[in-house]
Amino acid sequence: MGRNYLNVRYQEFMLPIILNMMRLLSLISFRRYFRYTKYIAVLICFSIINVSCHKEDPGGHQMSGKSFSEQAVSMNLLQISTTDRISASTSDSSLVLLAKKRKLQSEEYIAELTRVTDDSGLPLSDMTGADKEKLSRLSQIARNDYGSKWVEMAIESDQELIALHVKAASNTGVENAALRQWASDKLPWILERLKEIQQKRNG
Repeated sequence: MGRNYLNVRYQEFMLPIILNMMRLLSLISFRRYFRYTKYIAVLICFSIINVSCHKEDPGGHQMSGKSFSEQAVSMNLLQISTTDRISASTSDSSLVLLAKKRKLQSEEYIAELTRVTDDSGLPLSDMTGADKEKLSRLSQIARNDYGSKWVEMAIESDQELIALHVKAASNTGVENAALRQWASDKLPWILERLKEIQQKRNG
């Protein structure tokens, strides 16, 4: 019980640090970003390894597989729902292509998560209230500003997804071992996805 409590407190301490470091890096120059990206990856790996070294407490998990899936799917549905307007809002062909790529990635992410959970009862077709609010705010953005606002939304969404995966991947994260492993295995991909959209913003 005491060890599990320390694991939870450690994650509550580390996750804001990771998120704030990613947000700070998003504000610096593109060249410096690549200089420091490796430290973010190391910090995330250290966070997962550290909490995974402790013996698992079957009754001490922080979230259910359903909760993880709801949040993860919602974040990706937000990405899917906001990309179609890009082509009508910008003449930047590279941004249009990136938006289409991210839409396909999010669709593949949801399909893969569905296979991992193998549970038709999971609500994989709707967004959370918070993400619906983000979608509503983004839909009100003027056409000329939509592209830049969409990029900022995509960066924030990727950062939140990384934090969710870090939390779920620990032994005190989700209770399903296969889902915990999948959450850990997907982190490098999400980090690469974040790097790509930040490169577009900083470029």
